[in-house]
Amino acid sequence: MPMTFTSQITGIPDFFDFVTQLFDEITGSWSPILFKQKFRQPILDAWNAIKGTVSSVMSSFNSLATTDLQNAGLIGKQLDLKLAGLNAAWTNFLQNGTVRFLKDLLGWVNSLLGSLATLIPPVEAWKEFKEAMEKLVEPTAYPV
Repeated sequence: MPMTFTSQITGIPDFFDFVTQLFDEITGSWSPILFKQKFRQPILDAWNAIKGTVSSVMSSFNSLATTDLQNAGLIGKQLDLKLAGLNAAWTNFLQNGTVRFLKDLLGWVNSLLGSLATLIPPVEAWKEFKEAMEKLVEPTAYPV
């Protein structure tokens, strides 16, 4: 059963569901307030291309050895810490809804994507997409 968008992220499968939903919102309904018009369609097109890799990335993740996961900080206390930071950032964003808190949330997303990309090369495209989106956020969307 997929997680709901507002539930806590408790593991990597939840994380992939969460990022997919978050990026759907950023490239969809939130796009008009975050990006200049000329960037909205290219951002959406790029996300749709990357989004097609979800099942293969999850399949790759499910076949990883425990040692590899441990070395990348994706199990145990290292993962617990990253998920705690991610969940706190998500809660802050839900409560405040500003670009500042979105950027904090995306920073935590980047931490996990970076760890995953060391083991699953296609995740690097997710990370690069997130970074490009972040750079294209319209400066006027920032709170004063």
